[in-house]
Amino acid sequence: MGFLQKLMGNHQAIVVDKVVHDKETFWAWFQAQSAVFHHAVIMHEQIETEFFDPLSAWLERMHDGIYFLAGEAETGVAELIFTAEGVYKNFAFIEDLVATAPALTGWRFVALKPACPVEGFGINMGERTYSDQTMQFYAREQTRLPHNVDITIVHSDEAATEEQLTSGVYVYLDNLLGEWVAVTQIDQLHIIPPSVATQPLLPMADLLPYLQQKHAEWQQAYAHVYHNSDQDDFVSFEGEAENGQLIVGIIDSTLLAWPHKPSHPWMLTLHIAYDGNGLNGMPSKQVYQHMEAFEDAVMAELPEHEGYLNLGRETGDGVRLVYIACKQFVQATRVLERLMPRFAQDMSIEYDLFQDKYWQSLQRFEHMGTEAD
Repeated sequence: MGFLQKLMGNHQAIVVDKVVHDKETFWAWFQAQSAVFHHAVIMHEQIETEFFDPLSAWLERMHDGIYFLAGEAETGVAELIFTAEGVYKNFAFIEDLVATAPALTGWRFVALKPACPVEGFGINMGERTYSDQTMQFYAREQTRLPHNVDITIVHSDEAATEEQLTSGVYVYLDNLLGEWVAVTQIDQLHIIPPSVATQPLLPMADLLPYLQQKHAEWQQAYAHVYHNSDQDDFVSFEGEAENGQLIVGIIDSTLLAWPHKPSHPWMLTLHIAYDGNGLNGMPSKQVYQHMEAFEDAVMAELPEHEGYLNLGRETGDGVRLVYIACKQFVQATRVLERLMPRFAQDMSIEYDLFQDKYWQSLQRFEHMGTEAD
């Protein structure tokens, strides 16, 4: 049965009181209810109350932002797909959840949405159809950034704006390519009508092979490239925030000038907020020690030889930002989700994660790297 022919169950979880983080407890509960769940999915009987609602409630107990799709994959086999709806931070939790699933007769558990065949696949959203009959694409090659994957999607609706098309295009690509490929192998995505296209249009069937080719080129060039910072140069700097409070920092100037940035294409930024009142925006001695201990703990579990580079940090105006370039991101999110609660005493810790093959988010520091050469 085709992917969108399955019975969809993409539901926000209902509110529950008790918090349960343990995956084993979840699967023990699921196994006890599996016969009821299986009947509801296969027979489509009372599926909202018997399956969607209780499963949504348990997922919400464990982790925010986990959704699911369910349907009959083949005769008598219920397939349950856990999805993060493209949110990188939740990929690790979903992979770990499925890895701990029990073997249950009549069930198949899948981490992240799989890819669909191009032919015959499409979705309807609002007044528009998104399929290989209404969409084409082209890729814009960038000489200065050769490993950047810049895709332009061309939808046949000439009157539609990019804003009107965005949701439908993203949902279509998420299912066409599979969730992992859709959100990790496209750097820039543009959506336009046919009248403004600047290159010949290609069929959607060519998109996945193109992405696979670009990823293979990246792997050949950078998969085995690592860096040892023992001999690196570092530049310290000082400035002022807009409110006049002090900002200080240190940056690895050797890495800023490093020609192999795409080998570590994921930018992880730690945001550590603290109370800097009365200290010109700076942390107290105790908070400073806690921040140092947290950063040391993170880098101890994300070492350079495994593909994680601490590029530097800046502190001031009540926040410390730590910049870490990563070869891959899933393990980094596992480490952070485990460590952050341990260090959230007198500071608030969050993080951003995004693909940035050429570290363009750090362009304001580039002159420091140039000067260090």
